[in-house]
Amino acid sequence: MGASQVGFGAKFGEPLSAEPGTGAPWGSLPVPVAADAHLEKMYLRLRLAVESDVRCVIGINAAMVALPYQLNPWWPRIVKEVRDGTLGGLPPTAPNPGRARRLEELAERYGTVRPAHVWPNMRALFCWTTGLAALYLPCLREEFGAAVTVLPAPVAASEGPVGVALDRHPSAGSLVVTASVYEFADADADLCAGSETLAPHELEPDRDYHVVFSHVGGLYRYAVGDVVRVVDHADGVPRLEYTGRSTRSDHAGKRLRDAQVIRALTAALGVGGLEVRNAACRLGPPPGPGSPPGRGPNRAPPPTSSPSLRTPPGARTGPGASPSASTGPCAAS
Repeated sequence: MGASQVGFGAKFGEPLSAEPGTGAPWGSLPVPVAADAHLEKMYLRLRLAVESDVRCVIGINAAMVALPYQLNPWWPRIVKEVRDGTLGGLPPTAPNPGRARRLEELAERYGTVRPAHVWPNMRALFCWTTGLAALYLPCLREEFGAAVTVLPAPVAASEGPVGVALDRHPSAGSLVVTASVYEFADADADLCAGSETLAPHELEPDRDYHVVFSHVGGLYRYAVGDVVRVVDHADGVPRLEYTGRSTRSDHAGKRLRDAQVIRALTAALGVGGLEVRNAACRLGPPPGPGSPPGRGPNRAPPPTSSPSLRTPPGARTGPGASPSASTGPCAAS
């Protein structure tokens, strides 16, 4: 099984489930903080980062690379603590009035402070770039600066890897051929015990596939539940990008995977020249006997089997508009 499914630390003294960098000097905060105080931990790391020359941010999920949103609500507190040399109200660092003044100047000059202002030497973001995360990329690039490269995180699950980028391809990674015995099944059909499977060399570009693997960790013909799309083949190895989960919504006779919804949404946004910060599929109850069209038996709001765009108040609705405050993963005030 994957490291996150087995208590290796407790059983063998090996923290194999820890993320890379967990044991690095920056992996621990220099002040005490409650284990469940997740927002405070995020603030403290951001507070330390504004005094550093940050070159790369690793977030895996693009929603975690949310510095544009986090910076501005916490800005007054950040500047004060930099000036005073405090971290969470405690004094583990030296006062830095020069840096505090520079941060104040950024706010005075730009109004809305962006990561590109605070870290002008930022060069890379490492996060998912496909699936729903692809909707976040335009605003991430805008907030972090044109010189920043967005590198795709691996296509992987806790139970094993699937694809890892070996070059600068913006979305796809090469199949990790030495990690597992891989089988693939057409994602247009539901996966079942009798599904016909294909070997890696049999995959066709621009097709979606279920992933099945067997490996030395103890999994045999394990269906991970992810769907990948074949971009091309490089030196005989397929390059794959994650498109979403295999689970289908089933409403009004339409059985859709999230990849199909995201592609439709992306196409509609492109045609309309719009930008969206997040999206959700909302399925309402089916119409009951005698109910008006589009209304359920309890007179619920009109159900829909299509994506429900939720644009925060004041969010940009055109390519030239300015970002606005929202709770979206990369929104800025």
